[in-house]
Amino acid sequence: MILIGLTGGIGAGKSFVSELFIQQALPLIDTDIIARQLLEPEQAAWAAVKEHFGASFFSADGSLDRGKLASLIFTDGASMKWLNQLMHPMIRQQWSQDVCQFKETGHKVCVVVIPLLFETDAQSAFDTVICMACSSFTQKIRLKKRGWNQEHIESRIASQWPMPRKMNASHHVIWTDCAKHATQDQCHLVLQQICKADRDV
Repeated sequence: MILIGLTGGIGAGKSFVSELFIQQALPLIDTDIIARQLLEPEQAAWAAVKEHFGASFFSADGSLDRGKLASLIFTDGASMKWLNQLMHPMIRQQWSQDVCQFKETGHKVCVVVIPLLFETDAQSAFDTVICMACSSFTQKIRLKKRGWNQEHIESRIASQWPMPRKMNASHHVIWTDCAKHATQDQCHLVLQQICKADRDV
């Protein structure tokens, strides 16, 4: 099975490209979804986060106030480090199990979306890595459309590798600072290249 890691800077188009891959019937694992599931009430990371950060970060129904937690961790390095050390091993364990299930059911290709792929040193687990990329100008426009202020945007960008560094470390780059159909064409081409390279080995 060809295992593809999909990464890129925040706001670089990972969600859009993920949908394109799903439309092509490729099994896709989104680690952001795994992270959210782990933080649901009574799930693996929920109790540890509640004990560490306190009940004020949780609603009456037990659900985590994700916005409040994000505001803290992106302004406090120690809190971010603690949360990353808790979450990343759990996330990796889960997507690794999911990959094995896809492999056992006969799938030939699997895509794992990991925003912090390089930052968590996960690249060696993949046969190839695709990076979503766009200009800094476009990135900030997209993040502003999420309702984020400038300070939050800058802190989120600073928490990741710079876009050019991710691009240089990847096997393939899909440039999303263009019309959607152009991004779609790039996706098709990259997948063709990956599958051809696998056949040629």
